Amino acid sequence: MLKNVEDSVATILLGSGLVFKTYKQFRKNKNLSKTIKSKTLLNSRKFISKKIYSKKRKW
Repeated sequence: MLKNVEDSVATILLGSGLVFKTYKQFRKNKNLSKTIKSKTLLNSRKFISKKIYSKKRKW
């Protein structure tokens, strides 16, 4: 819902030309980088916890 409102406001302010397409691309890239960062962080936490667990089992 919020995304649709944001897009419609951007369309009204920027029009539907090149500026709007650039804005949309920027938003998409920003969201993509955020998901990549969170997935990498999640994977690294899993990796570290597995390492700790395996070391505990060896002791």
